[in-house]
Formats: sequence, C-alpha cells, structure tokens
Amino acid sequence: MAVADVVFDGAAPAPQAPKRKRGKVRTIIGWLLIVAALGLAGFWAWQTFATTWLVRGEQQKELDQFETPSNTTIADVSTLCTDFVKCPPPVMDLTGLETGDAFGIITVPSWQGQKGVYDEDIRNRILVKEGSLTQWKATEVLNTGAAAHYPETAGPGEVGNFGVSAHRRSYGDNFLHLPDLVKGDWVLFEGKEAWYVYRVFDHVIVHPDDTHVIDPDPFHDPVCTKDPTTGEEKCEQQPTRRLITMTTCTDPSGSPWNNNRRWVVHGELYGWMSRKDGIPPMIDQYWKDQPTTKTDS
Repeated sequence: MAVADVVFDGAAPAPQAPKRKRGKVRTIIGWLLIVAALGLAGFWAWQTFATTWLVRGEQQKELDQFETPSNTTIADVSTLCTDFVKCPPPVMDLTGLETGDAFGIITVPSWQGQKGVYDEDIRNRILVKEGSLTQWKATEVLNTGAAAHYPETAGPGEVGNFGVSAHRRSYGDNFLHLPDLVKGDWVLFEGKEAWYVYRVFDHVIVHPDDTHVIDPDPFHDPVCTKDPTTGEEKCEQQPTRRLITMTTCTDPSGSPWNNNRRWVVHGELYGWMSRKDGIPPMIDQYWKDQPTTKTDS
C-alpha cells in the first residue's frame, strides 16, 4: 500500500511543509534580525560618536573666524559692571541675522577639563548661531556643532530671556554637562563688543512642548489689559530681568540617552564688560592652548 493511501480515522493527513523550506525561512528571519540589530547599533554609534568627531574640524574653523579680542588678559573683578542703571549693557541687535549666522560664543568655566561621550576633552567654547522656528532648519544649525538661538527670544544683555539650545550627545556634545550646572555657576557669552556674565539660579525638566521656559519671563504670568474701545483683551509679558535659558535633551532621570524630556537651566545677567578690557575673571584662560596672565588686583 502506498504512503498516500494511509488514512487516520477516515481522513487524509494534513499537508506538511517541507522541513528544509521551514529551516530556510527561519534562517532568513534570523539573518534579517541580525542585520536590523547591527543597523541600529551602527546608527547609535554614528549618532553618539562619529557625528561629534566629524564636526570637530569645522567647529574649530568657525571659531577661528570669530574675531579674537585684542586683549586676552584676565581682568580684575572690579572691571565688571553690575549696576545696569549706571551702565546698561550693550544690547545686540539680532534682527538682521539669518538662520545659521554666528554671532557669539558661550563659555561655561565649570566645564573646562570635562570629558565627552568617548572620553575626549570637551570643547569649552561653543559657537552660537541664529536658529529657526522651523524644526528641520533648527536641527541643521545644531548639526553643525553649534548652539542655536531661539528666534524671537531676547538677545544677550537684553531685558527678557536669551534662549539657546544645543545637542547633548551628538554633533559636538556641547550641552552634555548641562545637568551638572548648579546654582551659582557662571555662563559667559562673548559677543563682538562685550562679555555678558550670567549666573545660574535654577533648573527644571520639562516636556518638549513646554515652551513657556523660553518666554520673556518664565516665572510670571502675562499681564492682561482690555482695549477700552473694542473690549478686546490683550495679554503680554512684562519682563524686568535679563535672563539666559539653556535647553537640551534628557529623560526624567536626567540621563543623556533619551530625548523625551528637556533639561532647562536658567541664569540671570550678573555683569558685563567690554572685550577691550580683557576677559572676565570667571575663567582662567581664553582657550586651552593660549594661557593668559592675571592683572594686578
């Protein structure tokens, strides 16, 4: 009797897929999973390590193009003007800037000597460029290894809120150590004509859409008034402080390995000084390979 004639309880056996074919399918699926895992690992390595390495050279070129101050001697603390009534800080007009235009450098003294994600020395001078209200254009600016100014926020030294953002663990790792800042730390902005010295006073973790942190006054509600003729209510913030707000990606725990939250640091202008008078005493050197000397106090 042929094998095909064998029946069980009067029914023919269900057709079986050839074992060799099933084995090939499993092998293909296994290889696809391996390729997908390698792809994800490669993308992670590219984002985490390679992008920072690739922008280093361009970062340095752009920093070198920014005018070096003629006086790199560290000034005495008395050189700083802290009374903004007697000597109001010069306000930088950013209205003519286009997306990607560089207009200054941020230096955070406490980051000097810190390490990046692959144990490289953190570049302590971060070029600041004009950002964009369009997400993809803003990302393009950040991907050059620069920090980006939030359009429509105040400029350095101006009453209001000077808002900037930067990547934390790619394209320069510029704000990798933003969560390390504590109350009292210094944040310096170097413009064409002046140094603006800010002092950290607060931080908060928010959702990406919590944009109130870059409002002109993030700590007070807008003041609302009614038009006596039309009865229309108009609400505007009335800032009185000169703030800086720095933002970067994080998660609820403060880890750099996620971007579902934003780590936000607030600072307030402490003082300012002309670049012609040297550099602020909050830093020990203008840049790592060019030591400077202290003036006599």
